[in-house]
Amino acid sequence: MANAYASKLKKEAPNMNSSKTLNEGRIESLDFIVKGMTCSHCKASVESSIKSIDDKIETFVNLSTGRVSIKGLSIDKLKVKEKIESRGFTVEF
Repeated sequence: MANAYASKLKKEAPNMNSSKTLNEGRIESLDFIVKGMTCSHCKASVESSIKSIDDKIETFVNLSTGRVSIKGLSIDKLKVKEKIESRGFTVEF
């Protein structure tokens, strides 16, 4: 029974390999620096601004270095920059 459940989960979980496609979109990665993040609230603000574009985008934020890595389908680089900068931060690609 546990094997049946695990098998079901595998079928439902999307494959996040960058060489694969999902729902006719190509999984992309984008790395950039966000300047002006000084606390965990800033980090949460950057993460939520990215999630507001597409809640399926995986977001990894390193507060100490300002490095942000995102992974998702058909990422619009300019939209990401606009959303983050609208919250008062600076984005450098």
